[in-house]
Amino acid sequence: MLQKLKIIIKDEYGRDLTDSEVFELGNGLVRYFKALKRLKLSQQFANMKMHINENTNT
Repeated sequence: MLQKLKIIIKDEYGRDLTDSEVFELGNGLVRYFKALKRLKLSQQFANMKMHINENTNT
């Protein structure tokens, strides 16, 4: 996957990255999307809790 990312960066941005640079970029992307996933799950749980509370209060 890192080699594919390296090719994408070269094709789209004209930059040749070293293996360590593409590794850091790849790790950063993974951390970013993990954080987004946690945020989405957190919001879904908050919505479920709010929905449950609304149903128990009526």
